[in-house]
Amino acid sequence: MFGPDFSDAGSASTLLSDLLAVSLTGVSFLRPLYGGPAGELEDFALEYLNPTAQRITGLPERPGGTLRTHFSAISANGLFAFCRGVFETGEDGHFAVPRQAEGLHAYVRVAARRSGERLVLSFTATPDPDGTPSGAAPGPHQRPEALYQVFEQTPASIVLLRGPEHRIEYYNQAYQNLFPDRQMRGRTISEVQPDAAEQGFLALLDGVYQTGETFFGRELPLDINQPDGTRKTAYFDFTYQAYRVGGRIAGIDVFASDVTEQVLARQEREAQRQHLHQLFMQAPTPIVILDGPELVFQLVNPAYQLIFPGRRLLGKPLLAALPELADSPIPELLRRVYETGETFIAQELPLMLARHEGGPLEEIYSTFTYQARRNRQGQVDGVLVFAYEVTDQVLARRKVEESAQQVRAVVEGASFLIGVYVGPEFRIQLVNQAMTKALGKGTDIIGRRYVDVLPELEGQAVFEQLYQVFTTGQPLHLRNQRLEVVMNGQSQTFYYNYSFTPLRDTRGQVYGILNTAADVTDLMLARRRADEAAADLRLLTSHVPAFLFRTDATGHFTYLNEAYFEWTGLAITDLSLLDEIWDAVHPEDLPTLQPAFIAAVSARQPWESPVHRMRRHDGQYRWMFTRTQPLLGAHNQLVGHSGISFEVHEQVELQRQLQRTNVDLDNFIYTASHDLKAPIANIEGLLQALEHELPTTARVGDVPLMLELMQGAVERFQRTITNLTDISRLQKEHDQPRDQVQLANLIEAVRLDLMPLLQETGAVLKVEVEACPTLQFAEKNLRSIIYNLLSNALKYRHPNRVPEVLIRCRVQDSYRVLEVQDNGLGLDLTQVQAQEKLFAMFQRLHTHVEGTGVGLYMVKNIVENAGGRVEVQSQLGQGSTFAIYFPQ
Repeated sequence: MFGPDFSDAGSASTLLSDLLAVSLTGVSFLRPLYGGPAGELEDFALEYLNPTAQRITGLPERPGGTLRTHFSAISANGLFAFCRGVFETGEDGHFAVPRQAEGLHAYVRVAARRSGERLVLSFTATPDPDGTPSGAAPGPHQRPEALYQVFEQTPASIVLLRGPEHRIEYYNQAYQNLFPDRQMRGRTISEVQPDAAEQGFLALLDGVYQTGETFFGRELPLDINQPDGTRKTAYFDFTYQAYRVGGRIAGIDVFASDVTEQVLARQEREAQRQHLHQLFMQAPTPIVILDGPELVFQLVNPAYQLIFPGRRLLGKPLLAALPELADSPIPELLRRVYETGETFIAQELPLMLARHEGGPLEEIYSTFTYQARRNRQGQVDGVLVFAYEVTDQVLARRKVEESAQQVRAVVEGASFLIGVYVGPEFRIQLVNQAMTKALGKGTDIIGRRYVDVLPELEGQAVFEQLYQVFTTGQPLHLRNQRLEVVMNGQSQTFYYNYSFTPLRDTRGQVYGILNTAADVTDLMLARRRADEAAADLRLLTSHVPAFLFRTDATGHFTYLNEAYFEWTGLAITDLSLLDEIWDAVHPEDLPTLQPAFIAAVSARQPWESPVHRMRRHDGQYRWMFTRTQPLLGAHNQLVGHSGISFEVHEQVELQRQLQRTNVDLDNFIYTASHDLKAPIANIEGLLQALEHELPTTARVGDVPLMLELMQGAVERFQRTITNLTDISRLQKEHDQPRDQVQLANLIEAVRLDLMPLLQETGAVLKVEVEACPTLQFAEKNLRSIIYNLLSNALKYRHPNRVPEVLIRCRVQDSYRVLEVQDNGLGLDLTQVQAQEKLFAMFQRLHTHVEGTGVGLYMVKNIVENAGGRVEVQSQLGQGSTFAIYFPQ
């Protein structure tokens, strides 16, 4: 009822097509085009022109291309800014654009509306009312008032200049707003803008007037004097276009669009991008940016490139740069982050990677964060990667854990007595099996007071000795002490060599007692030193906080990342107060830490701090480590330092704990060696004296056998002490100097040492080491390896055949492999228990042959400490082959 009824007019599409075909105004459909680093709207694609639009523009119905490619002046005359404004705001708009056609000065009036994701333009060409040629100056009564009303409302600045002196004939309000205090009409540009000549605009106007060639300016700066005496710089897209009267140039049309906001915004974004890029590139933390769904390396900072020193990453897709990641979880993790926008954090993830192009794959551990990068429209267009290689920390922690397990195994399996008592009440924290057996009180004694477990010792000076060591901090070593201990309900007399050693915490305070003892009543020898069992500490915590900061050239902090504030609990809102972060440093560390940092800043040098303590938000001081890098400007001037801090509290505490444990264990080894050798030597001397003094008539019955057994027991004790000393030495000799050892000469020397056993067994020893005549290894350790393997091959020979032993060497990849093959008893390695016992300390698979079970344990530790490995192949009843891999 309020409009025409089109129910009989056919389909809507047919009606629309007919309307566009008969329309007296041009109609065009435009599609926005985005681009640039920030995804800005930078052009429109021409999708359709109706017949009228085709006549006005001279283009086909579907011309292709864009507004800028077909109409280069749209930036200068303000049309593009008008179209972009209508599309981005959604508000309809009108605009007038000057146009030269057939010698007449005409205008194109434009109306625009946004329709979904398209922009619809309706336009028509409007000449001067009387068809006056463009050069004729219309009088006030001749001016097309409707068109000039449009000029007055348009945001673009429009000026009509006449004559070679460029006298202002018309200007709109937008132009007047640029010079609010100046009279313009009838005056020349030089009078209105005295500095136009200095800025080059007058010369441009002269050139257009003289040549008739239109000038298009894009984002050119214009300095404008303000009423308060200041100067303001604005940026314009503009057109200088000559108009003619009677075929001769009479003046210039000026159409200018103020693009200051866009230029300044782009400059600010570019400055921010450059600042962020510089921060990323100079950060000591490895950082990369992966661009697009193909995950192309768009940015690789030097810290990340150091992980792959021999590979080119920048500009390559992820799997093209690092193809070995194809079978890893990394591509799927990155795809998920790219598609969902959710951040992913990995801790100590192992990956097989090659550091050099074509190089061998290495197991590299990384802790990293994958974070989606978004464009201005909020769409994910890349992934930020913050990574830390933690391979050294992981391997170090594993070695510590392995060492702790070895120590626990030694303590638990040691034949001498070990106990740890903590606190002034001496509560039992740890006892080994030997101590449990010697006490005879059962296994339920952990956590109980020492006096409650052994009340019978209260009057035997033991408790006074414990209190003395606990209060003075001085160790106590006693020998041949008689103790009355109740076992199985009966009081029994024992003699012990024992030591009480104080245990100290990180502050040096005594917190407990380490008790080691050897029951010399039964000649039981302590085998191994005690362990404080620091398994509750780890070398690297699962979440390592990392803090970024920046300073100026004098060392004053100008930036701290959010993690710093959260961790310390500081709430600094004034940038000038950021130096208060020094207040969080422990007072004992500050006097040395701060001057060292300032000295590095002054010297323009990178800096690595010693470990130091900082106060966390809960008031607890934690150990930290800091690294900084100088920031240099465009002319190599120092602009400040960037740095990163890590929390390394667990690593430092663990290191200190291990140092204390090593001291305690060294004390124990000294005690075992010092206190037990003398009694055994005395017993051996007494036994020899007994054999010498015992008459022949008394050597009857079991006496000779008992003498032989006693001599054998003494010799076994002496070998055990020697092995214990060797194991202790092995723990300390991780980094023996390497020599170029002549392999054949060393084997010959070992053969001479084993000559009695070779002759006794009739063994045949073959040597084939021509493939690697020399080995780079510590000669003493290599001799020990060869001696143990050859002696084992002879000792564990098969009783029904002559021993044949082959020792050979070959080169395999980056190793030299030394093999010892025999035809002896062989081993059944199909059982897991047998594989575990083969290289375990004090463990033996063949017990009918005399031995201690230490040789293969030492071989394995010597080889692995040097970065090699031991492999064994064996068949029960057929023989064994031991292969030692020496890295070269």
